[in-house]
Amino acid sequence: MRAVLYNKTTGQVTGVLTTSAKSFEEADSTEDTNTGLFVNATAGYHNYIDVTADPVTLETRAELSANFDALTVTAAGSGYITLATLPIPCTVYVDGVATIVNDGSFEFDADAVGEYKIAVDEPTFARKEWIVNAN
Repeated sequence: MRAVLYNKTTGQVTGVLTTSAKSFEEADSTEDTNTGLFVNATAGYHNYIDVTADPVTLETRAELSANFDALTVTAAGSGYITLATLPIPCTVYVDGVATIVNDGSFEFDADAVGEYKIAVDEPTFARKEWIVNAN
């Protein structure tokens, strides 16, 4: 079993686990009730394990309701677009570069013309991506 450990409060990944364990209970040796566990932590995974439940439970990642107010922004302009209704806290990735968001809203502006890939991939929510154009 392959898994990723994460902090349920901050959403931050705290470790990676590879084990020959046959069950979730066998793999979970932590007493930290603030630790969550992803199973088969590869692109496209849809479930996570809540190790704080007794017994541990397999949960389905919820759909992320966050969306941008626009998908086009003026490059090197004075404006920005906003990605709202994000989980608190969460990590937003712009072309793979992580930014921690603590207030549920991410403002994006671009210095250069181009296409930007923005993603949110949080432990209990399904990964969501956007392509933003700066012109």
